Amino acid sequence: MISIESARRCYQRLVFFCLLSGSFPVVSAESLAFITNQLAHTVSVVDLNQGKVITTIPVGKNPAGVAVCNRGKQVVITSPEEKRLYVLDGKTFQTVATIQVGQGPLGVACTEKDAHAFVADWYEHAIFVIDIAENSVIDKIRVGESPAGLVIGEHQQRLYVANRDSDSVSVVDLKSREVISEITVGDAPFGLALSPDNKTLFAVNVRSNSVSVINTDKLKHIRDISVGAWPYCSVASPDGERLYVTNQEEDSVSVVDLEEGKIIATIDVGETPEGIDITPDGRKLVIANWGNGSVTIINTSTLETEKTVPAGKGSRAFGRFVIEGMHPKK
Repeated sequence: MISIESARRCYQRLVFFCLLSGSFPVVSAESLAFITNQLAHTVSVVDLNQGKVITTIPVGKNPAGVAVCNRGKQVVITSPEEKRLYVLDGKTFQTVATIQVGQGPLGVACTEKDAHAFVADWYEHAIFVIDIAENSVIDKIRVGESPAGLVIGEHQQRLYVANRDSDSVSVVDLKSREVISEITVGDAPFGLALSPDNKTLFAVNVRSNSVSVINTDKLKHIRDISVGAWPYCSVASPDGERLYVTNQEEDSVSVVDLEEGKIIATIDVGETPEGIDITPDGRKLVIANWGNGSVTIINTSTLETEKTVPAGKGSRAFGRFVIEGMHPKK
């Protein structure tokens, strides 16, 4: 019988031999950010490890919303002006489909288990359900006035919708595709974020300079947290301990300790920050800065900027836009 130690040594020799002979490719984990540049009519793909744009994709007029779908296989981009979605291949970065939808598609989110995208239409006050495998609209759900941010709670099979002009959040049951609750929040909610356990929802109130905290089990607004001026979007850390909020008029990000319910740090970023996302490991925070067309990459351990990357005019990235995958080294 071969001992565990002998087996380990044999395996190490095999790996060393394969590396020398090139028998299998060496791979590296890449975190990529898909940044919509609304005034440049493009999407910048940023390699977050290298801190640079690796390609720029033309996507028609004024792209705004973005969602990573099907575990990064597709990326869906909204164009409110063209009343159209652009579906990108997450590996080749090519546009594989365009889909006409509504009068003003803005926010977008995707389910994890199927090829469905949900699109908030600013003018029709509704959510369109899209089958991105078939490139077709399959349903329409009426919500509040001027819906913007969307987030999906996979655990409870719900879609949450920020209705800016109704000062509310609509809760949609994904199975029935019906609104089961409407929760009053602050003034002009826009971006939404969800805690990793799906138990807490955060609505960013642009005109209230606050974040409304919602208990998703009780579907109840439980408190507000003050942040910076004219907040726009937010994202929760993977460990559920922090919330990061972009403040447009202060060119900053508020770092909120969720246990204490207050700001513990403020980070200066680019001009007029809008979209924000975080890598799956929680180590890098990524912010799209509208005012100077850049992307700020922040180390979440030190809360310091690692790099500022030029992207395109009007960098917005409204939605979840970071993916991580294994790609062969070139």
